[in-house]
Amino acid sequence: MADPYDSAYYEELRPTAGMAAFVDGARDRLVASQVRRLASPGALLDVGCGQGDLLARFGDGWDLHGLERSEEGLRRARERVPTARLAAADVQEGLPFDGPFGAITMINVLEHLERPSAALAGLAAAQPAGGVLVVHLPTIGTPGQAQRYAGSYDSDPTHIFRPSGREVLGLLHDAGYDVRRHGWAPFRPFAVWSRVEWQCAFLAVAIRR
Repeated sequence: MADPYDSAYYEELRPTAGMAAFVDGARDRLVASQVRRLASPGALLDVGCGQGDLLARFGDGWDLHGLERSEEGLRRARERVPTARLAAADVQEGLPFDGPFGAITMINVLEHLERPSAALAGLAAAQPAGGVLVVHLPTIGTPGQAQRYAGSYDSDPTHIFRPSGREVLGLLHDAGYDVRRHGWAPFRPFAVWSRVEWQCAFLAVAIRR
């Protein structure tokens, strides 16, 4: 099967790519700020690190690790973040790194997994109590979200897990996490109005019990 995340895919994510690059950059800034707010510099794992954009936002003091199934993504990540330890691996099959990780990020990964519960259980096993997990993915919990999802996400055949945000909260709880913050908005997910399920983009910040 051809890699859906080949060089052509990543070319579309260049800074000149317009709104998509702007939205992804805003999301990554938000995710990095949540990690820094709750975790001290140390071992960090980005699951589905792509070309390393999020990892590149963490500087001195962070021991960076990344998982990525796409060979093209790994190649680009190695160029972008040469100090990071990177591996081609399926998070559902376990982690190739020993850990423990004080912080884990998982951006737009869960929707691609056949066994999301197994993936989250593996991450929980690699974190100490108090470890931070930030998860982001598109969700469907209302008719409005279903309409937006159809317009934005249905074109990707690898989106096989389509939960509501509330289902994601349940998965995190069952895996051993307490959710501190969550919301449904691309730029300000923790504003009061973001508790209304109108956007598909869902972000949760959780702490390992």
